[in-house]
Amino acid sequence: MKARQLLPLLLFALHVPGAYAQNSAAEVSPTQIAGFKGTMDSSCRDAGKSHGDPAPHVESVCACLRQVLEENVTFDNWRQAYFEQNRGNAPEVQKLLIIPNQDKLRACANKP
Repeated sequence: MKARQLLPLLLFALHVPGAYAQNSAAEVSPTQIAGFKGTMDSSCRDAGKSHGDPAPHVESVCACLRQVLEENVTFDNWRQAYFEQNRGNAPEVQKLLIIPNQDKLRACANKP
């Protein structure tokens, strides 16, 4: 899976509004964040498979993406990203999750 294919697909996963709306990011629960991360993982795997990439490669790339985000995104930023995602504010989600980590995320996409 190439970086130019993967990042837009990851961002697509972030555009899908959730079922629970909060009035502020402080109301976002750890369970909701876990579900958000799970949706991102599933979207990554589905995207890789739909492009015909071998399953082991897809799993490796998606695991790397998840690890980068887990290691580099704070709990408060995850809360804010979930909140913004539910409001349909994709640019803010990108600022919180993708943009600060884009080089590391691209490195995942370029894994052999």
